Amino acid sequence: MARDNHLRIDTVAVAAGADDLTGHAGLLAIVTFLERTGIIRLVRQRLPATMSANGYSAADILLTIWVNILVHRGAATLQTIDHLRANPAVLRLLKMKQMPSATTVGDWLRRMANVERTTEDGVPVYDGYADGLTRMQNCMYEITLLTLKRLRALLPDVLDYDAVTILEEKAYDMKMYTGEWGSMAYCAFVGRVCVMAEIEPGNHSPNDKVVRRMLSVMRLCNKAGVWPRGTRADSASYIGALFDWCVSRGVTFYMRTDQDAAVRETNRAITAWNMIDVRQAKAAQKKEICVGRSVHAMGTAEHAFTLVTQRTTEITQPAPGDLAPETPSIVHRYSSIATNDPQLSDAAVIEFYNARGEEENRHKELKDDFGLKRLPCRGPKGLAPNRIYGYACVMLYNLMEIYKKECLGVETMTLRLPTIRERFIALPAKVTLHGHTLTVTLARGAQEQAWWLEDLVQLMRQELKAWVVPVVAPMLWASIYRRE
Repeated sequence: MARDNHLRIDTVAVAAGADDLTGHAGLLAIVTFLERTGIIRLVRQRLPATMSANGYSAADILLTIWVNILVHRGAATLQTIDHLRANPAVLRLLKMKQMPSATTVGDWLRRMANVERTTEDGVPVYDGYADGLTRMQNCMYEITLLTLKRLRALLPDVLDYDAVTILEEKAYDMKMYTGEWGSMAYCAFVGRVCVMAEIEPGNHSPNDKVVRRMLSVMRLCNKAGVWPRGTRADSASYIGALFDWCVSRGVTFYMRTDQDAAVRETNRAITAWNMIDVRQAKAAQKKEICVGRSVHAMGTAEHAFTLVTQRTTEITQPAPGDLAPETPSIVHRYSSIATNDPQLSDAAVIEFYNARGEEENRHKELKDDFGLKRLPCRGPKGLAPNRIYGYACVMLYNLMEIYKKECLGVETMTLRLPTIRERFIALPAKVTLHGHTLTVTLARGAQEQAWWLEDLVQLMRQELKAWVVPVVAPMLWASIYRRE
């Protein structure tokens, strides 16, 4: 006879208790990390002080935005902040008496962008911090500089650059080159570190000011002791001036080319086509492809370069009524990579370029995990506040890379935020505060997680030292191009 495993319940009662509970006890470790490294103090020093004696500091606002993203990920909005601030357990983990409301955070974004709307004699007036946007931008790049220095030993010597579309229909959005409405985000990565993120109007080409942007990013990396020797980008960066700039500075480039008339003619002139094995991205098996190599020059460039071209052949049946119905149609299609690297083989060039797919994943993380996909501010003046919000998202992204490496272990650096949240943040617990002692009590079956969290927090409180930062903020914003 099978065991009677049924638990008898005659009555169900549901009530709200007196305990303060949260499902995100792992936030305690992240807040401790931000405090001990001096990030909270850095933000408080670099950003404008509140205009009101009772107002929240910039550090409180940014911490609220960051925690909201960590908890809600891509679903984070300003409205979800109000759900967090209503929970006393969350406030204690953040060591706050009160958390700013959604309205307060929105007002701060507009005030930082100098577009806070007031009314004088019935006439709308926009004001705020005149230098708020510049100081926020500079603070983001200063944290980026610190991130590069902390992760320098793990970074590759290649810079990946790309323009990303943010598809929205806000009042300030414009029609992009894709025909859709939205904004453009220009992003650059060295390994997993985001070294540039600028949100701009969408009514221009993605190759806009690419040389100036690339130069500014290279200079930022060099300030941190990181020296990218190569750069990869898609066909939007197929520009003669960029190629000349790379050659003049000894930078190796790997760029997808436009299939314009000149490139097509060069490809058709190739006579030596070879079948080689190439590994596509992270595929387990190599794939045999047809590749040819040629030398090409652009009318807008002073230096020639190499084209590594992949050719695919399509055989199609003739259209009805064709004069030779028994003869199939053979069409060659080409895909080329421009490079000034004479050492790599054709297969190595293609595999190295295809590795930039990892950079595409970084874009997805910024948009889907860290909030760049859903910008909060609307209205005709919404772009500047959303830039402030975007800088906050990138700050958190880079800080989490350091947190993963120095607190969770190098092996966690490849994990995305949803996995980090599930494993290390989403820990249900009761949070109490007696005197000046904060007690976080996890469930009975979570003894190992409780030991881990306690050991991590105590280790950070004892071992983590504040990062060395200059007393006066470096003028990083001045070298970064930003379209107004």
